[in-house]
Amino acid sequence: MKIALIGTGRMAEALQAEALAAGDQLALTLGRDENLHAEAITAERFRNVDVVFEFTHADAVVHNLAALQPLGVAVVCGTTGWDDRRPMVEAAWADGPGALLVASNFALGVHLFVRAAQALAAAAASQHTFDGFLHERHHAGKRDAPSGTGLWLQDAARRADPTRDWPITSVRAGAIPGEHEMVLDAPYETITLRHEARDRRVFAAGALTAGRWLHGRRGVFTLDALFAGD
Repeated sequence: MKIALIGTGRMAEALQAEALAAGDQLALTLGRDENLHAEAITAERFRNVDVVFEFTHADAVVHNLAALQPLGVAVVCGTTGWDDRRPMVEAAWADGPGALLVASNFALGVHLFVRAAQALAAAAASQHTFDGFLHERHHAGKRDAPSGTGLWLQDAARRADPTRDWPITSVRAGAIPGEHEMVLDAPYETITLRHEARDRRVFAAGALTAGRWLHGRRGVFTLDALFAGD
């Protein structure tokens, strides 16, 4: 693929390393100062790009996606902290001409984990001796707490088991790439379901997998589409 990176943070660095190792070509990189100005995202600059990877900040993502929408490109977006504006943005992309895939976490195992957590929550709904709660831990530099993945996990648990509130505890410390737990605790036993990202490269690898799947498609998708077998 010929790819473009919007963002120059740790995820962008990991994406560039993984992409180049896989033989992809980096056609364009836009940093923070550039992606906050409309003139940086133009049809000419993105003319030969197959997939754009947008990993920036909540204060820039809506502008970036609005500027990319009419260009007919495939965009993989991993920026978090803008869920209140996401329906408006996705509505603009729904009929093309390009394709947009948004996810708060690109570790493919996390999507299996959330499915398992939802099944566990549903199974426990009638077992009132258990308390249900969630933990999530990330590196000290992560801004949003709870994380997008934590909120996604909470929403999945609440839909499966609305009898519990499923509170989240968030920790921001050290260099932890990402850890999420669902806990069901009773007086004499505990069930813990856990996903741990050991290296930031897992997110880059998943994002590239999503980009290859998205290339050539039209419309709005989530990472769940990769598990649908299409």
